[in-house]
Amino acid sequence: MKFGVNTLLWTAAFGEEHLDLIPRIREWGFDGVEIARFSFEGFPTAKIRSALEREGLGCTLCSALTGGLSIISPEEAVRKKTLEFLETGIRTAAELGSTVFLGPFCSAVGLFTGLRPSDDEWKYAVEGFHSLGKELDACGVLLAHEPLNRFETYFTTLAADVVRLCEEADHPRLGVLFDTFHANIEEKDSAEAIRATGKRLH
Repeated sequence: MKFGVNTLLWTAAFGEEHLDLIPRIREWGFDGVEIARFSFEGFPTAKIRSALEREGLGCTLCSALTGGLSIISPEEAVRKKTLEFLETGIRTAAELGSTVFLGPFCSAVGLFTGLRPSDDEWKYAVEGFHSLGKELDACGVLLAHEPLNRFETYFTTLAADVVRLCEEADHPRLGVLFDTFHANIEEKDSAEAIRATGKRLH
């Protein structure tokens, strides 16, 4: 088992000014760092990767959809813009040395329509995730979608929802980020929910 720490403890926009945290994280005994970033413009990927490699720390990259981003939007232009953001995140993960790009990637955190998830939204999610497969293969990266609790999203609140989404999107690099905080709110049996993710647990 390896232990890592998420940079959200310090900042929502990890950048060059935070590089001094990396040797300290190694001194504190962690095996890896989960870099959090919600915009990739101006992100000093090479400098962060070099600092991680100097300290012998593993790395994962996490993000989330914010603002108006959504792969389940009824507007095609919004879905296209969102998929472009996710493709940039996948490439950034690879450049950073992370084999996984993870986070809630269907709609913006905190977005609610006042309605139940629709068949069209599900179709858009499946199509969107499937379309990311080519970039995931090219970069050698896994995508792990995170189910959130009902107070943060109305879409994919259970690990089983994400497994179904990954199976229907039909690409082996798609999987689940199992967050115990959200699971303790939503899952009836967290241990069984983890087991049921099977090969999709990324």
